Amino acid sequence: AAIVVGAFVRLFFVFATQGTLDVDSWLVHTLALEKQGLISYYEGGPLIFNHPPPAALLVSTLGKLATATGASFAALLRLPFAVIDLATTAMIVLLLGRTKRAHQVAALYWLHPLSIIFSAYHGNTDTAIAFFLVTTTWFVSRNKALLAGFALGACLWIKIPGVLMAPAFLFALPTLRARAEFC
Repeated sequence: AAIVVGAFVRLFFVFATQGTLDVDSWLVHTLALEKQGLISYYEGGPLIFNHPPPAALLVSTLGKLATATGASFAALLRLPFAVIDLATTAMIVLLLGRTKRAHQVAALYWLHPLSIIFSAYHGNTDTAIAFFLVTTTWFVSRNKALLAGFALGACLWIKIPGVLMAPAFLFALPTLRARAEFC
């Protein structure tokens, strides 16, 4: 029931609202990226652009898709992050184990108003950071250092603040070899 309710609310926000000013900012970024190209846009444009290249390329692709199909850019921008939030919910269950408590915690995350707003309404990429950090935590808890490093690296493709967790992950790994693999 929680999955259905959370999905319904997210889909409502994705398709029935315009989102916040971040959606408009991403649209400006998308248009500028198409006009100026990625490297020159970092040098200057209509807005300050401080996102890593993979996030820029992803959103630029969504902008091109919106133009080609006539679909709403706001919906196309927010839908992938609402889906990623579902993946984060699944990762919470994996991380906590298949217990009743794991499902309760996952349901609380999935139904939490801030989770819904960030993933389906706000129009930014922060939901992906949560997914990659939970995924990194899961890999670290399984002592899969290389996969943890890849997951944290993917987090950094979206936004840089995930790097703040790197020391905690590094010290959670039991051996120097695992720490080297993670790096």
